[in-house]
Amino acid sequence: MADSPISRVWTEPHLKARTEQIYSQLAGTSTQQLPRAINDLLAFHQYPLIIRLLDAVHREALLKDQSWVIPQRHERILKLATLGNAVINLNLQDVANFVDTHVVNDELEAALLTLSWPKQAMTNERGPLHDLVPTYQLLLEVIEILAVRGEVAMALSVLHLVAEYLPLLAWQSTLGHAGDPVKFEAQLNAPTTRWNQESCPLNRQERHAFASVSVALESDAKWQTYLKDGHSRVAGALIVCGGVPEPASTHNGQRTCRNPCSVMSGDKSLSWKTVLIRRFKESAVLTLRHDSPVGHFFSVPSEVEILATWETSWEGFLAHRDEAPHSHNPLVHMNRTGALPGLYEFIGFMADLDGPMEPSNVLGSIADRIRLITNEMTL
Repeated sequence: MADSPISRVWTEPHLKARTEQIYSQLAGTSTQQLPRAINDLLAFHQYPLIIRLLDAVHREALLKDQSWVIPQRHERILKLATLGNAVINLNLQDVANFVDTHVVNDELEAALLTLSWPKQAMTNERGPLHDLVPTYQLLLEVIEILAVRGEVAMALSVLHLVAEYLPLLAWQSTLGHAGDPVKFEAQLNAPTTRWNQESCPLNRQERHAFASVSVALESDAKWQTYLKDGHSRVAGALIVCGGVPEPASTHNGQRTCRNPCSVMSGDKSLSWKTVLIRRFKESAVLTLRHDSPVGHFFSVPSEVEILATWETSWEGFLAHRDEAPHSHNPLVHMNRTGALPGLYEFIGFMADLDGPMEPSNVLGSIADRIRLITNEMTL
């Protein structure tokens, strides 16, 4: 029993008593029922429950026979379920650990590398720092799965993450990368830069975010600090640098830049993107999360409320301003599809795609790999 993974999980008496009750039910799953049980859980991408189910079965087997060895197929399923759990929880810096583990095929391995954030500043594989499109495709896949599960509060949390890094996706075609510090440093320190001058509209925190880009390259520890804190703040600063579509308007509007420099290009398409991102970040649909039970206890919004609030938010995206006139708004004639109508098209516009951004199939591929193994168990 010492090597049983479940025996090390709960040692606190109350939790152990609760766990014993639940696991005794899971452990009753027969060898013949196990593939069906795993496939049922895969329908909702319930990777933690697959791990716990196998733990319970293994624990029961070890109780009966101390010499029992975990089957190789079970080990492969556990590795894939652990990977699936990391991906659906968007723990993307760890997904590269599963490359070359002989449980993923070449296609899935390539997808994981595009999602994995580099652990060192000069790593060859740049992942989302080079291209954020695969990450946003995954975010849409996760939102869809959470919507199917009915996990509204979690779906809203992911929508906040969509908003947080959206400026970097919008700037990607202009910069040639998604804010990669290794490349962005040269643009920030060019002779024509203005971000470190008093005439620049960036506030102190935003200037500090730009300054942190160079600091991030000094050591691995500073690199990790930058990724966890600085990168999203750089994204926020780039909203200001995007300017407005009609900079000659007399209306001051919100704090934004109207003077081109090494960062601010004056590109009108980019300006529309950053105006719309600002509206998205301030939209009613994102404030719904503050009414959820994350630190509150009250008012989890229903699907009907979310859809209604999304429509209110979309009206806000289309609002007329002198510096961003309604008649030129790229969303006015946009075809709207999806559970949140227009979200896929909105993100596709940010990424300069010809149409909507489609969800990825990364989690679908992980589930398919597990199904292949469970089908082998029934032979």
